[in-house]
Amino acid sequence: MGKRILFSPVGGHDPIASYRDGALLHICRCYQPSVVYLYLSKEMVERSRLDNRYVAALELLQDYLDIPFEKIELIEREDLTDVQLFDAFYDDFEDILDQIKSQYPDSEILVNISSGTPAMKSALNLIAAMSKHKITALQVSTPYKKENPKDEDPSQYDLETFWECNEDNKENFEKRCHEFQQVNLLAKLKKEMIVQLVRAYDYHAALALAKDMREFLPEDVYALLQAAEQRLMLNLRGVGTALQGTNYKIFPIETAGNKRDIFEYILYLQLRQKQGNYADLIRGITPVILNLLEECLMTNCKIDLKDYCVEKRKGSGQLFLSKEKLEKSEEGREIQKILEAEFSGEIREEFYKSAQIYPILLAKTSDAELGSILEKLRSIEREVRNVTAHQMVSVTEEWIQKMVNMSSKEIVNLLKRLAVYSGIPVKKEYWNSYDDMNALLVEKLCLEIRRMRW
Repeated sequence: MGKRILFSPVGGHDPIASYRDGALLHICRCYQPSVVYLYLSKEMVERSRLDNRYVAALELLQDYLDIPFEKIELIEREDLTDVQLFDAFYDDFEDILDQIKSQYPDSEILVNISSGTPAMKSALNLIAAMSKHKITALQVSTPYKKENPKDEDPSQYDLETFWECNEDNKENFEKRCHEFQQVNLLAKLKKEMIVQLVRAYDYHAALALAKDMREFLPEDVYALLQAAEQRLMLNLRGVGTALQGTNYKIFPIETAGNKRDIFEYILYLQLRQKQGNYADLIRGITPVILNLLEECLMTNCKIDLKDYCVEKRKGSGQLFLSKEKLEKSEEGREIQKILEAEFSGEIREEFYKSAQIYPILLAKTSDAELGSILEKLRSIEREVRNVTAHQMVSVTEEWIQKMVNMSSKEIVNLLKRLAVYSGIPVKKEYWNSYDDMNALLVEKLCLEIRRMRW
């Protein structure tokens, strides 16, 4: 935490009354803020201009305690006469506190809710409860445990005498400051909203809310929210950056590589299915199917079809299946025969894609379940994915069922089963990884909500 900054209205008992500190002076004595902002209504401006009593009292205190204030600033409102009206200064208080926080972003903001009129105290108390900033509201008890008597004539104020007779200057003075025990209601509401957004897997919106109330969240909780957003964006490196310096591990498959990337992508599609984003699910299956088929072909047949591809334009990353390469080896010629049978005797040198791997796997596998999975996925790509990618259609659960005679959840389950055949080290419980991450986030957020003071 950085400096302490005090914002305080000035009231009738400031700076000293009945030979004891007023609330303003007592807070400065106990908390020793670096910067003090004094808010003066018309009446208090007039008193200040008589003898500079408020600033002078703080200067006496700093000399007495040997704690130099960096700045004491008067905020004079000479036209503020309706001090009994809440609306007269609520917006003004809020704007001033925003400016203070902007000028001192790492500071602890203190507000005096014991000086000033009842309306001023209520306004500051409400602002402390609803502010987007973390604000500590301070009350000061009267030394008499009841309303202070008003014996002094404000126009005949003798600061020097009052200071010399001030009983709070004694070494064993009674500390009468109390931090008002309350919850920041706005922060509490936002935390509860973040919990609901996390449960709905809307990490982007949850993080946007968290950014607006960063002061109220521990760093590790904020880091988890950042990691969750990056994970849903499939920025796995960004997850590592977000969690750097924490002990959290949210990847069931920790070793970086293609297998982890495939697993995380299937989790992403599973979330799209849970959220009812069926168009995103269907359009997103082709990239992961290609990767799954590659891994499956390597795991089950020790074949990498990319070995038989060429990059026609260097550096483009675009691979084309090459008949010339296929004809150079026994394995290549076997693949060539399978593909010729699949594509009516002709292999065109076209883009490398999943359609070229399906027939190889089907020809070389004797596993009935794997063969069934491959046929169903090929049908989904042909009948559903291509339609959604090239036509404006409403993709609903009913539409998917009608097109391929299976549900969206069954499609995701096919990808999960193929992941196992592809050699990805996945356990059944790994598929609950996002829910496990959410449970951790919700637990941390709920703990913070309970910790907030009423």
